[in-house]
Amino acid sequence: MPDKKYIVLLLILFLFIFANVTYAKNSITVTAVDVEDNRASVTINDCIKIDEILIIEGDNKKFIKFPEYISKSGRVYPQVVILKKDISEKIEEAVISGISVEKETDKLKYKITKLFMLSGKSRRANVEVIFNDVLRITCGVIETRGDLWVAWPSRKDAKGWIKQVRFLMPEFKKMLESEILIKYTAALSEEPD
Repeated sequence: MPDKKYIVLLLILFLFIFANVTYAKNSITVTAVDVEDNRASVTINDCIKIDEILIIEGDNKKFIKFPEYISKSGRVYPQVVILKKDISEKIEEAVISGISVEKETDKLKYKITKLFMLSGKSRRANVEVIFNDVLRITCGVIETRGDLWVAWPSRKDAKGWIKQVRFLMPEFKKMLESEILIKYTAALSEEPD
């Protein structure tokens, strides 16, 4: 019979390998970085491009700030949030250095985690989507002229709307937006009259 220490060592090794494989499958990678002046954009897993990331100089240190929506009352709503500190630090390092270091990417998976119904003129709901358990993006369900569509973070300037989050894979975006609209429609039918 094998030595107990040997079995325990194998179990620990197995758990370590399994934990790393599980973590890798739920990771995001920075596959491209563009920096111009104090603004940057990053591409995540060759699929999502996040623009308008601010590079801010602090006390002998630079840090980044992802796009936010600021309401008329001055309340700040983060549009893009990194949920794990180590991943946030990797993205910050890539932006500040201007170098994407990772080339291999995992498939991007998503979960629609929250849907907040609204009573606005055209914005019907805010929706939170989490990608690979690491990246949270808030989008909106919009209704114009009886049509529903999904609006990803953007801001308005004098020339029009500037997109802050873009999808580089149209099929992925279409599948995700269809699921968002299905969930919105289901939630709408559950609301009391």
